[in-house]
Amino acid sequence: MELVLWTVLVITALIAGLVFPSLSKFWKDYRASNRANWERDRRWKEQKARIAKLTLAQAREEAYQVLHDANVFRLIPRTKPLEESVRSQLPEDVAGLASQYERIELVGTETEEYGADGLNFERIEPAELQEGALKIGQEAPGTDLFSEITIRPAQQGVYEVWWTLGDPDYHPSIFHWILSKYYLEVIHRDLESYGY
Repeated sequence: MELVLWTVLVITALIAGLVFPSLSKFWKDYRASNRANWERDRRWKEQKARIAKLTLAQAREEAYQVLHDANVFRLIPRTKPLEESVRSQLPEDVAGLASQYERIELVGTETEEYGADGLNFERIEPAELQEGALKIGQEAPGTDLFSEITIRPAQQGVYEVWWTLGDPDYHPSIFHWILSKYYLEVIHRDLESYGY
């Protein structure tokens, strides 16, 4: 009887010795993930509120600065003039960028089938996800996170319309949208560099 009890205790100790480190690591990883998500949300809310307060001129100036971060954006310059029939449908801020660039791609989103996420001024077409709007870009095609970046013809403002979510995200200008994409990426990158 005593031998059986000792055997059970030894086996229990061995199992606990194997399981406890795994549980401890799981708990540490879980807490680190929660901290990272909380910190990401906190930083994003602060940045989103700051961006929303920017005037068009302020957003334009800051957007032109961040567009040159090659870790976030790939700028494809325009090789032929933007057609006037297309230009006349675009809000002034979008028309200005479309006159300079064919595409503004988000680095690291490239796929063989769809290319890169971002703005594509060479393929301005009717939006699939928002009636009466024009699609000027997209993100995550072929996934549940698919969204279209849209505008209303000749109206100020940019929308990000999600395939699986409710209301679209509204940005007062294309520059506000660029800043949002930039700071989301920077916040994510910063947290990864701190080991979150």
